[in-house]
Amino acid sequence: GEIATFIVPSFYGFGNTFYKGPLSNNQEVSVNTYFGQMPFVDVAMYMGVLVFFLALYAVLTCWKDNLVRYLAILNVFALLLSFGGNVPILFDLFFYYFPYFDKFRVPSMILVILQMHFPILAAIGLKKILSLREEKDAFAENILKYAAYSFGGLLLLTLVLNSAVSSWFIERFAASKQGQQLKVLNDYVAEMFTGDLYFAFFASAAVFFAALVYLRHKLSGSVLLIIAIVLTTIDLMRVDARGAKYQ
Repeated sequence: GEIATFIVPSFYGFGNTFYKGPLSNNQEVSVNTYFGQMPFVDVAMYMGVLVFFLALYAVLTCWKDNLVRYLAILNVFALLLSFGGNVPILFDLFFYYFPYFDKFRVPSMILVILQMHFPILAAIGLKKILSLREEKDAFAENILKYAAYSFGGLLLLTLVLNSAVSSWFIERFAASKQGQQLKVLNDYVAEMFTGDLYFAFFASAAVFFAALVYLRHKLSGSVLLIIAIVLTTIDLMRVDARGAKYQ
């Protein structure tokens, strides 16, 4: 379930955030709203929703590339290893027999491998999109089209079902130990989740629709890249700032 935080960083709340509102007399207060199964987590293992989906696009459309295959296989291996006790066959082998592996504070630290490699794959995905004007690839173009329509449809659906989505998340939060202790923050946590969800679908739809417009020669490659870079920067900055504490 923690994989969902690659797309929506607050899917299980957020380990370190700052609440400011009527409950704190408009004073900034540090709160931990994380309710997943990793109690020592301060922030989500988040690398940016566009980085994630563009990397998957590269894996689907550039599988014959040796670098893509190598990174994809290595990342799947690291992901399985990060599950720790949930995959004991693999984790116990490394924990008991590989030197220094038992010095990791938590198994999820190995996800830094994904966070280094996914931006590389995302860049390859963007390069593939830019090449589609000269090198026709029906499969790659269909993936773009289906992705754009799917993200656009999901955005509209979540906007229409806003109250139902919020209620579903509050039920999950309230059923957890953390949620029982922080009932007064139900609305705050739900707003954080729905905000992340809307941004994920909006940014993804915007970039993939922009890619379709680029293929129709109505948008330059430079503008497409700028859209992807700006949205990714905004995404990472807003999530980074959520848990940042300056002294």
